[in-house]
Amino acid sequence: MPTTPLRPCLRHGCPRLVTSGLCKEHARAAEARRGSAWQRGYDDAWRALRLHVLAGNPLCQDCMAVGRVTAAEEVHHLVAITTDPGRRLDPTNLVPLCHTCHSRRTRATICTLYAGPRACVNPSHSPQETVCTISATGRKFRVLFIYRGTLREGVKVC
Repeated sequence: MPTTPLRPCLRHGCPRLVTSGLCKEHARAAEARRGSAWQRGYDDAWRALRLHVLAGNPLCQDCMAVGRVTAAEEVHHLVAITTDPGRRLDPTNLVPLCHTCHSRRTRATICTLYAGPRACVNPSHSPQETVCTISATGRKFRVLFIYRGTLREGVKVC
């Protein structure tokens, strides 16, 4: 069975080789900086609202828009919590999505926030066209994206 080739840890300057992402040391540090789900705003009120949204809209809205019927598993914030914390529990800011569509929308949101709107593919495009990965290294972000068919790399400092 073939194995994934090893590549350097995404943390700038780290020589460790990994199959993907960050080495164990830098992954632990990144997770600690990220904070718990509770600290990021996913508390009991969020859990109750999430269940209410999924009960009221059990199908993925993005899939329905293209004629597919897929069960919604996740609830997406149209305006990210980091952008406007006041809309965290606003039902008009939430849309039920399947895991695939939620991942695609989240990736597009992160890409837009850190690489700029010109660097990112429209989230309504197919998953094969949406390529943007963010590697957090402290307060710098290494951004890989496809722009007009060319893979590009940039660094966003925030």
